[in-house]
Amino acid sequence: MQDPMVTVVIPTFNRLALLREAVESVKAQTYDDWELLVVDDGSTDQTAEYVQAEQDQRIDLIRSAHCGIVGAVRNVGVRHARGRFVAFLDSDDLWRPAKLERQMTALRSYGAHWSYTGYELVDDAGRSVKRFLAAQPKKATIVYQLLTTQASAAIGSVLVAKDLIDRCGGFSAEIALALREDHDLVLRLASVAYPAVVSDALVAIREHPGRSTLGSSDPFQSSAMVYEKFVARGGDKKSMRIARRMWARHLISSARLDLNVGRFNEATTKLRNTIRPGWHSARWWWTWTQVARALTKRVP
Repeated sequence: MQDPMVTVVIPTFNRLALLREAVESVKAQTYDDWELLVVDDGSTDQTAEYVQAEQDQRIDLIRSAHCGIVGAVRNVGVRHARGRFVAFLDSDDLWRPAKLERQMTALRSYGAHWSYTGYELVDDAGRSVKRFLAAQPKKATIVYQLLTTQASAAIGSVLVAKDLIDRCGGFSAEIALALREDHDLVLRLASVAYPAVVSDALVAIREHPGRSTLGSSDPFQSSAMVYEKFVARGGDKKSMRIARRMWARHLISSARLDLNVGRFNEATTKLRNTIRPGWHSARWWWTWTQVARALTKRVP
């Protein structure tokens, strides 16, 4: 069989009903030179049976022992990909029919090696909640805009050359980055290659109780680690300044969550770690004040 141009990777775990709709949205693409790899992270429902019963020969199942780390599961799909480009779709999300076609056209137009699109949040019934259109950033500012999230590349909208994602090291499989591994990868991609952006919202992201990011008690700590890793990799002075500021902002927010549940030592440690970039922030001083008040109340 001739290798496809695009490999679509869907990681999944016990989401059969939603997975069916995600798969159908891939099958409905107006661009048809693709293969779909459903990477099953040890599901205990009928996921494997459903995928194996699919009549479309472009769809294949990869089974793996459950790890619960979506970045690691996506990496399994990337390793098995035969396509020149790799696209990612979470099993609870959907693509609009022209998604791949629009991006392949944009890649050719820009001579680019990766692309992302706008996206929209939808409710359980598929009704639009909020739409985020994507503007084509200037080449000199793309990293800055992604660092500040002025530009946002949802992972379900990313289409990237396989050799580029391999060169960037794929997704982080660290548990500490389990909720922000997508932003970490996007920053690494943007640091080495300029994307072709399609402004329209061609990905629908479901807002539902089972969505992984909604179940986190502290998403800020994962975000802080993304910026910490960015600084460790190095870059120009402006990007380093932005990354340190964003790192401090998220770590301060994490400290406030610690404070709310009585983890005073953890909150204090995070605030101390952010002294240099954080003392310019009113939020940093306010959080210290709250820590001091809380500790005062604890004194008998």
